[in-house]
Amino acid sequence: IGNRLARGELELEKGHLTDLKKFNDPVVVFASRGDNITPTQQALNWIPMVYESVEEIQRHGQVIVYVVHENVGHLGIFVGSSIAAREQKEIIGSVEMIHYLSPGLYEMVIEEAPAEGRDDYKVSFKERTIEDVLAFDDGLEDEKAFELVMAVSERNDHFYRQWFSSLVRSMVTPLSAELTRQLHPLRAQRYLVSDYNPFVKPLETAADVVRGGRRPVAEENVFVQSEAALSEMATTLLDGYRDMRDLGHEVFFTSVYENPVMAWLYGVKESAAKKEEKSQKAKSEHQARTRDRDHWHDEVAKGGYPEAAIRMIIVMAGADGSVDEAELKVGTSIIKASWRLKRLAPEEIQRIIKEQSRILQTDMEEALAALPQLISRQKDRKRALKLATEIAWADSVLDEREEALLKKMKEVLQIR
Repeated sequence: IGNRLARGELELEKGHLTDLKKFNDPVVVFASRGDNITPTQQALNWIPMVYESVEEIQRHGQVIVYVVHENVGHLGIFVGSSIAAREQKEIIGSVEMIHYLSPGLYEMVIEEAPAEGRDDYKVSFKERTIEDVLAFDDGLEDEKAFELVMAVSERNDHFYRQWFSSLVRSMVTPLSAELTRQLHPLRAQRYLVSDYNPFVKPLETAADVVRGGRRPVAEENVFVQSEAALSEMATTLLDGYRDMRDLGHEVFFTSVYENPVMAWLYGVKESAAKKEEKSQKAKSEHQARTRDRDHWHDEVAKGGYPEAAIRMIIVMAGADGSVDEAELKVGTSIIKASWRLKRLAPEEIQRIIKEQSRILQTDMEEALAALPQLISRQKDRKRALKLATEIAWADSVLDEREEALLKKMKEVLQIR
């Protein structure tokens, strides 16, 4: 309540605030347009709440990837139904490669199988902006209502602790608490049709008899058709009930928590202290951006062949605004095959990738112009350009942007 996690105000451990900006590992979010419990905008809105821009995500060296399914429901995401199996398989299969993405915000796009009967898919990571995430929703204005929810919740909690908590504790024993739990209606309704109820025991025998005598029947069988019609009717009725229920909940919620009288009663308004805090935060962010930019400008000409080769691989892999799975695989194989790169530990490779990515994101022109300072020998320059060329041809297509980049790097490195 109150988006404390997104605001960096949640204490999972006393005295230690959980700050999402300090997460080092990549974050992968699986959302679906068919999920009416946690819709896409709710699953992704924490991103613009935490970060003002993609530049801020990059500055913190973070990788955030989201996947959006078109129709799978809420439970389908968690229980691995066949309709979401493709996404889950590709997410799991791409986990290691995601570690090699440049810091930023990406959408994981999974294209259909190239041929019938095959279950391999083309996976790519498309660069996205905060505006792309906000486009799933109609703005964050509706979040204001939850400030009143938080105020009501905190007031009620304080009132209960002050006046009723001690009274309830004095009246409840471990036995009465357990009895209340076991007699909960949601448990009791299941007890009634379980083996605990002796009156339903004959159903177990009847079920075995039915299973033993089951035989498939033709599709045109009148009972099969009646079953399908009844099932479709039940689905339609349940969907209609769900939509009406959700609409009723929404109307009730907005009438209570978007009510100006309620906001006045609970004193929900932005205080001068909060305004000052926002101003200080904005000033601090501006200073952090300036320091970060200056730092990477200073690092642009530092390093040697590994830094230069990885810088060229990164700029080529992201030339078209996305990184394909094929490019990541080729990049990984290049690193393993190159005797000057494979000596580096995986953690060292990931560190260099993050550093070179940030240098390129800060000023790509300057980063490319500094390549001759990192690689002095003509032989090494040709070898590095060869690696970049292999990345460009990873998807078997060399587009205009990739060709232009290769030409530019060749000119910068003065390769004849």
